[in-house]
Amino acid sequence: DPGRADKFSNSVSREKYFINRLTPKVLYEFENKFSFGLGYQNTITEYDQAGNEGSEEHKGMLDLIYNFTPTTRLDFQYHRWERDYDLTTSDYKSDQVNLIFAKQFRRLSLEAGGGYHKRRFDNGELDDMDVFSYRLAASWQGGQRSGINFAAERNFNDSCTGNSYFKETQFSLSANRVFREILTNIKGKYKISDYMTDDRKDDTFSISADLGYMINKWLTFNIGAGYEKRDSNLAGYDYENKYIMGNIDFRYSSASR
Repeated sequence: DPGRADKFSNSVSREKYFINRLTPKVLYEFENKFSFGLGYQNTITEYDQAGNEGSEEHKGMLDLIYNFTPTTRLDFQYHRWERDYDLTTSDYKSDQVNLIFAKQFRRLSLEAGGGYHKRRFDNGELDDMDVFSYRLAASWQGGQRSGINFAAERNFNDSCTGNSYFKETQFSLSANRVFREILTNIKGKYKISDYMTDDRKDDTFSISADLGYMINKWLTFNIGAGYEKRDSNLAGYDYENKYIMGNIDFRYSSASR
């Protein structure tokens, strides 16, 4: 699933690929009021079949957090990264700043953030791109066994082939419920992808439902089904997909012993 590597991916490729990601971070806290964080992320994407274009990304991250109260914070983020492609897609450098306000109530969490994203391409034939990015999110927790999440956000996609970059506006809504050992989740998403290098514009709708069984506190078996449909204003880019997928999730924490 390309979306696991890039939240704003619009790819429907069926090629086999591998993603290796390393993300060391450090965070310093000063008297529970101010936090200072630094991070680095290296992401390598390699395809199993020769001729498909892989890439490598190097990203630096700066995070400054001020806690007004234990439930209210202001977060300034600066990210700078470069992505190098193996073949013909242009390498680029990106700079992004965000200012995020977050508030936690007893059951409700609110987040509102906005910023600016500038991208510069090594290929001189491509114009630089910029966008005012944002993220608005709300989460409601009904105790420890149920929750509802909503988010609206806009930004560029990070990776592509053939310089197919776009500005995407995305809306998502999900709900989950736990019944003893049974986990349930349903999620819907609507995306508007406005391409920067041509007149293409896509509208994509998807819905999925998952059912999980907790074998123990570390091991869960999941099965899910989903439907996705993409409508494009250009011929040849419409897409429809139905799927059923199963997986095993293993999460072990030494702190829980």
